[in-house]
Amino acid sequence: MLFFFWNIGKQVNKPNNSVIRLSNYYSYKYGNSNLFGIDNIVSMKCLYKCFPIYIDRMNELDWNSYKLLVRVNNKDERMFYYYVALFFKYSYCDIYELINNDYYKRI
Repeated sequence: MLFFFWNIGKQVNKPNNSVIRLSNYYSYKYGNSNLFGIDNIVSMKCLYKCFPIYIDRMNELDWNSYKLLVRVNNKDERMFYYYVALFFKYSYCDIYELINNDYYKRI
């Protein structure tokens, strides 16, 4: 599923593809307007921008974890949280706590 979201993010970043248009298209095609809402499509776009190369290891985290990670503006900080989450097999709640407590800045 994550690869599918990553590909949608890739499509949004192409010229002449708008977030609203792709949201409407995928909501109609798959019948799930919540999953393909504008906010999620924007998150998919950010996922592609933050992780431009898809690797199989990305499947180890869930979609909500990536939505948290793409909100981190600093690339080094984001990658720190990403690799810590992969190494320790953290869940969404664990990643949320890491980011909320600014563990990157404490090191």
